[in-house]
Amino acid sequence: MPYRGRPRGEPSANLPPTAFVAFIQNHDQVGNRAFGDRVTDFGSAAAVRAITAVYLLLPQIPMLFMGEEWGAVQPFPFFCDFGPDLADAVRKGRRDEFARFPEFQDPKTRERIPDPMAEETFASAKLRWEDIAREPHAGWLDWYRRVLVIRHAEIVPVLGAIREAGRYEVLGEGAVIVRWQLGEGGVLMLAANLAGTPAPGFPNGSGRVLWQEGEAGEDGTFGPWTVRWSLDDDPREQRCANALDELAERMGIEPEFRNAKGEIVRTGAETKRSPLAATGVRASDEEQTREALVTLERGEWLRPLPPVAVLQVDAGPPSVDLVLPVGTGEITWCLTLEDGSEQTGRLDFANLDLLDAHTVEGRQLQRRRLALAAELPCGYHRLAVEPGNSSTVLASTPGKCWLPPPLAQGRRLWGIAAQLYLLRSATDWGIGDFRDLRRLVELAADHGADVIGLNPLHAMFPTIRNTPVPTRRPVVCCSTSSTLT
Repeated sequence: MPYRGRPRGEPSANLPPTAFVAFIQNHDQVGNRAFGDRVTDFGSAAAVRAITAVYLLLPQIPMLFMGEEWGAVQPFPFFCDFGPDLADAVRKGRRDEFARFPEFQDPKTRERIPDPMAEETFASAKLRWEDIAREPHAGWLDWYRRVLVIRHAEIVPVLGAIREAGRYEVLGEGAVIVRWQLGEGGVLMLAANLAGTPAPGFPNGSGRVLWQEGEAGEDGTFGPWTVRWSLDDDPREQRCANALDELAERMGIEPEFRNAKGEIVRTGAETKRSPLAATGVRASDEEQTREALVTLERGEWLRPLPPVAVLQVDAGPPSVDLVLPVGTGEITWCLTLEDGSEQTGRLDFANLDLLDAHTVEGRQLQRRRLALAAELPCGYHRLAVEPGNSSTVLASTPGKCWLPPPLAQGRRLWGIAAQLYLLRSATDWGIGDFRDLRRLVELAADHGADVIGLNPLHAMFPTIRNTPVPTRRPVVCCSTSSTLT
């Protein structure tokens, strides 16, 4: 990056992507550096992850350099086994070649370049496989595995549908968007800011986000070293061709989820019908499903405000959709915050941003965006609008939950779930006590565990005090702390 030389939107090559191999380091590239240092030696972790996320998920063929997947620190200097005359020529030639660079002007520095014929030069390139179990190498290996799971589950299945090279658009120095067409209209898209400074101008995400590194703002600004892969292999007209799929989507039922193994699991028809039925929506056949869609659509247009609107405090100025008849003049709104304070406003309905229009029961209606105050604190607030005699609850939330630093960095932590009353020792009374718990914590910590998960330490019901909490099998679980105390 950046890309140069072709007009905006033009294919970057005439061959399909699978005709190429992608990598960020290989034996020639690394070995031809003076000391054989790897990309992780001179690049930041954020930069390496961003660029690696690009090439590992490209529809090209990825190539890993030995030890790259776990952040090996062993160098890969140039080494060979030549006779005396050729050996001297190679040794001198390498040092003379590097003498052209400013950092090797000092002869003493050039003398430090490893001797290609020395056995210790070869030995220094041997990988220490035992490092895989240690940090930060274990974290790197886990990260690579997760990216490759996405490649296997999401990229490989669509390779056959990519018949030409991607079309790219350069947004700035190091900022680029590349789109690959998938058969009849789907799109695989890469949006990347491969620079150490923020870059604006990226479009809002479309399709399913497969992988993201770094921070992407709602305003289209990507933070340093931010990469987002998204896949729209199922455009809306295809997703909603089936009435059940459309109804489930409209009712907030996810079409898929990622299980603990990193695999994408599609939501089946019967699974979709179960929560629909639980909410009173009949969708046992196509006719019922179509009727439910019509009822849902009609209800959304006849209601000025939604029952509940969920807003993110860090997603820009808050707003809510408002439906009123065409020709509505001045409206007034009153926002009662959770702390009891109020904000009010008056404005002309026709001046709001128009989102959609529809005719229901002979009434011409418009859906427009009502923008509220610039800042809205976290909490549950109530918005009332006149005319319309309508109100809604605004649930203002953070953009994402807080994560402990190790989990935010992609590390996988582990621990043991145990029931206090099942612990046994030579000194307990047959039910376990806090001394046993402390000993369990110490034993688990000695084996590298991060957390102990306990069942609630209280009676289940005030009126049945002798009933213990349910017994659950001990399991390995994720941690919210990296230190046992």
